[in-house]
Amino acid sequence: MRLPLLLAICRRFPRLSRPLCRLAFALLVGRRGVYWSRWYVGVQRRSVYLVPPDFDDLQWMFELFHAPEISEMFGYHDLGAPVMLLRYRAGTLVVAIIKSVETRKRIGFLIMYPPAGFSFWEFGYAIPDSVDRNAFNALNTTDAVGHYMFEILRVPACGWRTREDNRAADAVVRRLGYVAGETIQEEGHRYIIYSLDREGWQRRLKKLSANQTREGGDVPLFRVLKHPYLPVPASE
Repeated sequence: MRLPLLLAICRRFPRLSRPLCRLAFALLVGRRGVYWSRWYVGVQRRSVYLVPPDFDDLQWMFELFHAPEISEMFGYHDLGAPVMLLRYRAGTLVVAIIKSVETRKRIGFLIMYPPAGFSFWEFGYAIPDSVDRNAFNALNTTDAVGHYMFEILRVPACGWRTREDNRAADAVVRRLGYVAGETIQEEGHRYIIYSLDREGWQRRLKKLSANQTREGGDVPLFRVLKHPYLPVPASE
């Protein structure tokens, strides 16, 4: 099968990848691409809230896929930027921006991939700055995604893959109640596949509710935010 032209050129001439992808973003995505994210509301969970991307967010996200640590983490090696541009242009992804409730600044992004090879929507996210990258934000982000995918989009199942050498990510997934399944090998790395169905999500909600009751809190587990997606301070 022939590679799409953009991928073929970026693979053949790596130094042209960044300028070509910027041109492709302008021609294939642009400002109209803001409406292709399939993320329609804000969802707040404790320390983070997830919102639809704006034009600047999309530019920022696609630029990040030129960074080896981001592209490699998503399994694309040095072709992350053109691959993600083409996938987003196809309109099949669910994309949101992760923001901090405390600072209201953008700290990361998340992508849900439609079922392809697996029977679930697959979750991937990145928080580039180590200052913002902690288990608390990871757990809250993933729970907020679960609320959106299960409660708003009503998908039947979500899933995740973690590299065997990424113990921190593996610990987060297990704590959330995702069930380990098969192990696969791709591009020289071994991945453990996890999934969660609607029944598993209900168990996760019960656990969250029980924890909140023990803590004495009376705030909702999740807040759905309408435009302009302003978060509610943690103390309220």
